[in-house]
Amino acid sequence: MQGKKSSVCRIASTADIPAMHQIRMSVRENILSNPSSISHDDYREMLMQRGQGWVCEVGGQIIGFTVVDAVEQNVWALFVQPEYEGQGVGKILHDTMLEWYFGTGATSIWLSTDPGTRAERFYQRAGWRFIELLPDGEARYEMAQRACITNQKNCTAPIWIMIAGPYSSGAASEEQRQSNLVALNQAALEVFNKGHIPLIGVNLALPIIQVAGAEQYDALMMPLSLALSERCDAVLRVGGASTGADAEVERIRKRGGIVFRSLEELPQVNKS
Repeated sequence: MQGKKSSVCRIASTADIPAMHQIRMSVRENILSNPSSISHDDYREMLMQRGQGWVCEVGGQIIGFTVVDAVEQNVWALFVQPEYEGQGVGKILHDTMLEWYFGTGATSIWLSTDPGTRAERFYQRAGWRFIELLPDGEARYEMAQRACITNQKNCTAPIWIMIAGPYSSGAASEEQRQSNLVALNQAALEVFNKGHIPLIGVNLALPIIQVAGAEQYDALMMPLSLALSERCDAVLRVGGASTGADAEVERIRKRGGIVFRSLEELPQVNKS
């Protein structure tokens, strides 16, 4: 596997531990408050009993490493030597680690990092979703297998994507509601053109409401829309303020689905 400056990534061995630990102690972010809290034995346990690790080398020199803890289902470490930051080494390690981890059959993984850092921005760009601030002040992020797949520029199979946006919110007339529905359907067409399966809660609920009667609108619209969200792999949030759309987004996010904020973020299905 090749990266910038002819970096080569390979599976880490126990012989790599001194170099890995040296990198861990040299980083400028996520610095250990107590350097003695991690020992060579900790690395050895991770590599031999709990998970897997990888290193990237340039000219035989280790310049970055990552370790995943399959027992705790988290990223134990991902660090790059400071002078090699911003050269793609971290991304190679990150993608290699996730490919192996999800290949084991795991469905989700988490990590923690200092907020407001380059590392946090790196994970955000890679599709990790923020969960909460931990008691120690670090930010917890999670990645689901489906989010990992759909975060790539291309994917090989379509996914079910809910289109979430305003319908009745802010609409004072039937004409405005219809205009909102057209916008949702237009977004759905764009999703379909990228090779995916678009779904809209309003389109599911409206025909049933028409039969049941307008007085059943509240009893049917959101329950049916939220039920549909349970079947979707991802959600595309479009348009302005909408409590209902936000509820759909939150339902999918909590299940580990990916949240897209623009059509440009969607991967194109490549069936070749």
